[in-house]
Amino acid sequence: MGIVEYLFGQDSSWWDLAEAFIAAVRVEQHTFVDRIFEAYRREDKEAFLVEAAGHDDGLEAVKHL
Repeated sequence: MGIVEYLFGQDSSWWDLAEAFIAAVRVEQHTFVDRIFEAYRREDKEAFLVEAAGHDDGLEAVKHL
């Protein structure tokens, strides 16, 4: 958990929020799912949904929303 908290404190432009979102959905870490979505939503909600859907397992992650 400490690593995730550290990443949330950093500039999100250098890490793949869509991939992190998908991974969090896959392991049912709903708190992280919500935080990742909120972090990305501040940038561009529609682009996030398109980007997440384009990843392997991304459609399931988008359905989670």
